[in-house]
Amino acid sequence: MHKLFIDIQRDAGESAALEKPRVMKKGSGNVIVAVVATALAWLVPGAGHVLLGRTLRGMILFVCINGLFWAGVAVGGVFTVDPYQQRLWAAAQLATGTSGLVALRFQNAARQKVLKDARLDALPPNPDNNFAAYNSWMSQFRQAQAQDNLALVYPADTVAQSYSGVAGLLNFMCIIDALLLGLMGRKGELTRLDPLAGTDQPRQEGAGA
Repeated sequence: MHKLFIDIQRDAGESAALEKPRVMKKGSGNVIVAVVATALAWLVPGAGHVLLGRTLRGMILFVCINGLFWAGVAVGGVFTVDPYQQRLWAAAQLATGTSGLVALRFQNAARQKVLKDARLDALPPNPDNNFAAYNSWMSQFRQAQAQDNLALVYPADTVAQSYSGVAGLLNFMCIIDALLLGLMGRKGELTRLDPLAGTDQPRQEGAGA
């Protein structure tokens, strides 16, 4: 009876050990790989993790971040990314890399059309020097936007900028993650370590006997 109790305790201990948290394979850090992974992570969300061997995570990041960004653009329209009127939001949105740059390209094209239709200068007057002229310029610009059905109005503007901006902030965190993984030499998907042998090799039969 005592021997049976000891065997049960040993089996329970081995089962608990097998449930240890998963860990990543560790290698030597490489600055060049880290820099390339960081650049890719900004250019295409998830691409940096794919380079580091974490393909599944990279695919999830690509779908979620780009999906969130373009959902915001779909709500707000072409002026969702507007570095002229919403600089802080635009900085966050451009952290999505290619998606942000494409949206910015369409915004610039639409802006040039609005300016041409309203016969306005490319930039408004400095409000510190002539506030009345600045207000007049902004009023004419918004009227031209409305005529072309391009105006970004409340509450669509809040939703659009929040979605696309948060997507950029999420990708910024992923960029930092890719950089740190590259510097630490962490590559590949997560694996389970053998609690008895201390390796990621399959556990041998009878190893606990």
